[in-house]
Amino acid sequence: MSTLSTWRCRIWAGTGTLKKKYWGAVGKPIDLLAREFLNGGSEEEIKELTELAVNYELELIPKQAQMYPDAMQTIISLYNNGHALSVCSNGTTGYIF
Repeated sequence: MSTLSTWRCRIWAGTGTLKKKYWGAVGKPIDLLAREFLNGGSEEEIKELTELAVNYELELIPKQAQMYPDAMQTIISLYNNGHALSVCSNGTTGYIF
């Protein structure tokens, strides 16, 4: 198993200090996280980790993502009252659609 694969397993397993350290990374773009995590890593390693993370994220979104309580009712109410709605996000399209 490559060093990168070993780190990937440790991150996604969510165990120990890695989980605590990187919990504060929620919301940051994945490529920035990969660069920070692989401090001094090659561009190839950063690209590989970014691709792995994006694929993992897209796999989990339909299975585990949840809307905030009452979000759908709020959106419907705003729409029904004539408000124009749009979505602004730094997330992947999987979060939005």
